[in-house]
Amino acid sequence: MQKKRTLLIYAFIAFTMYHVTAQEYFSFYQLRDYVFQTQGISPTYMPQNTFTIAIPSSNFGVNYQNGFRLKDLLVENTNSGALEIDLKNLLLHVGDINTLKTNVTGHLFYMGLRKGKNAFSVFLNTKTDVNAQLTKPFFNFLANGNSSQVGELIDLSHDKFNATAYREIGFGYVRTFLDSKFKVGFNLRLLRGVFHASTQRNAELTLLTKADTYNWEMTAQNATVNTAGLDLIINKDNYPNNALTSYIFGNKNKGIAFDLGASYQISKKFIIEISTNDIGSITWREHVINYNIEDGSGTFTGLDLKDIDDVEQAFENELSTIFTTNETQRSFKTKLGVKSYVSTSYLPNKKNRFSLTGFNNYTFNDFSPSFALAYNRTLKRATFGLTSSFGGHQKPIGIGGNFAVSLGALQIYAATDNIVSKIENVYSADFRFGINLNLGYKKWLKKINKRGEIRQSRVYLKIL
Repeated sequence: MQKKRTLLIYAFIAFTMYHVTAQEYFSFYQLRDYVFQTQGISPTYMPQNTFTIAIPSSNFGVNYQNGFRLKDLLVENTNSGALEIDLKNLLLHVGDINTLKTNVTGHLFYMGLRKGKNAFSVFLNTKTDVNAQLTKPFFNFLANGNSSQVGELIDLSHDKFNATAYREIGFGYVRTFLDSKFKVGFNLRLLRGVFHASTQRNAELTLLTKADTYNWEMTAQNATVNTAGLDLIINKDNYPNNALTSYIFGNKNKGIAFDLGASYQISKKFIIEISTNDIGSITWREHVINYNIEDGSGTFTGLDLKDIDDVEQAFENELSTIFTTNETQRSFKTKLGVKSYVSTSYLPNKKNRFSLTGFNNYTFNDFSPSFALAYNRTLKRATFGLTSSFGGHQKPIGIGGNFAVSLGALQIYAATDNIVSKIENVYSADFRFGINLNLGYKKWLKKINKRGEIRQSRVYLKIL
């Protein structure tokens, strides 16, 4: 039990959590309603066909962003030539605040119906987000311990980490007005949480090494690590064989989220679009474990190593006398990271589009927007384009691209914001790829021209 408590303290020091920064996916955004998966970032995108049922055979999105490059952490040993972790070299390159984030999205099913001015859709997705915010004092502590900060207060309260996995079933609705110049979209998403780990938003942890005695003065407040579902993996031997499967598909960790969007065609060549996504939360009720460090402070005076056989165990025992820990099973609620897109587009003709898109994540009222300039060319059965993104948290200029092509019922698409040659120079990377099997039909009805004359009408049915 003592070891478990001490590991909890270690984990809290290393991962003082709860900050989510959302992924941009600028190049993927530019595919718009050519692929149905973009409805997840802009609910105004309508199905292109009167009826569509899509069975994604392989669809996923991965986004990785980091506050430093891989080559800052892994340095070549001049003697052996092997790459080694060099925390002191990393310390030279990190900023005051460094974000690390990974997002994986899997698209499982989509069905859309478009009739007149209205469009309806149903979709099923799985999502996983792992995010961290690490400060320079944290990296300094990793690289040098407390030796370089004697007499200084090491505040780790701003070092945060969050991990969430959930699946969702969504219902979308789009309505057009003013001869299709104005569109309003809405997604309702029912969430089922699977795995989660986070701390309370106001968690605090500080360490002060006294200059005269070198004693450690440590304080902790609101130091609770909330988890759900993780114990089924960590201690799987304590549960029946089917416990994990039953939990994943039938747990009580439920939530709800909304996406809102609108677009307006100012003129024949200019369009403005806006969307706000992930307005919602998940309440975690099942297989919940709260790891708590009771509020308090204490002083670590060191160890007398004489006649000690197990230094690690002795250190653990000493820490356990400073902080009291316990475990509870209280339910808790976590919010999704709200994010928004604003875009303006210039269309010189039907085949070409130039756009400027802005993105921001509003979790904890953070305002550090990213932007992208983009060009896309759309043909009869394909679209492709380039993007240049900049701004955000320590984000350098990125060059990306996208394409989508339909080959009968088969559709293939891919998009990335970063095209680089060497992975060790990468600050961030994202990639969306999908193969859709689209089955449906298009229907053309009677059209009346400006003179009131009925143009030739037809009904056209095909497997897309």
